[in-house]
Amino acid sequence: SIVLTDHDSSYHLAKVLPKLLEQKYSADFQVVVVIDRSDSDSEDVLKRHSADKRLYYTMLPDTSRYLSRKKLGITLGMRAAKHDWVLVTDVHSVPSSDQWLENMARHCSEDRNMVLGMSLYDEESPAYFRYEQLRTMLYYLRMAQRGMAFSTNQTVIMLRKSEFFEGNGFRGNLEFTRAEFEFLVNKFAKEDASALAIEPEAWMTAIKPSVKRWRMKQLYAIDAFRGMRRSFKFRMAYHLDLAAMHLYN
Repeated sequence: SIVLTDHDSSYHLAKVLPKLLEQKYSADFQVVVVIDRSDSDSEDVLKRHSADKRLYYTMLPDTSRYLSRKKLGITLGMRAAKHDWVLVTDVHSVPSSDQWLENMARHCSEDRNMVLGMSLYDEESPAYFRYEQLRTMLYYLRMAQRGMAFSTNQTVIMLRKSEFFEGNGFRGNLEFTRAEFEFLVNKFAKEDASALAIEPEAWMTAIKPSVKRWRMKQLYAIDAFRGMRRSFKFRMAYHLDLAAMHLYN
């Protein structure tokens, strides 16, 4: 099952949804979309594809004012998923090809409980955005490759629905506004149980972010460190490398 949430982003949803439904996958799959109840534009986009039986969508209740709507949306999407393996992404990332899902899913196995994917900024994004994202991503991938995933700065991961609900979902970090993908990895990753889907066929392309959206993503990620486990090794490696680069220059 593919789960994505949408918040007043009907333009991006209209670009991403067809790419998801067009995936050439060798088994059954579904796309679960969670939108705001008041978002009529996104609902119109979904209705245009309502004939596709692989599409299921639901709406966030208006009463959920004191919870992160993104985390609530992912939780509702997880509950609606009919398969145990769930791929969580968002409307700002587009699959690189119609073989994307097939290449992501091939990493699912009995000895794995998580698959970390890649969603790199497109060429229209500012050079610094692309550099910063790639550099930080390499730290996260290195830790996962060495046995214990710490977090991610990407918007595409796969995990098991059963483990998500057995672990009470986002409980333990609900006080943090965002950083949903970061907390999913930090909480549910197990030692030597994370696979890396880093082949080009499994990549996604992240749509150019506005300066405000990029800046808020950085601030949310920094704030989230307060609630993460196993952060010491990441912080030490990151800051040592940064200090060495400045000293060299």
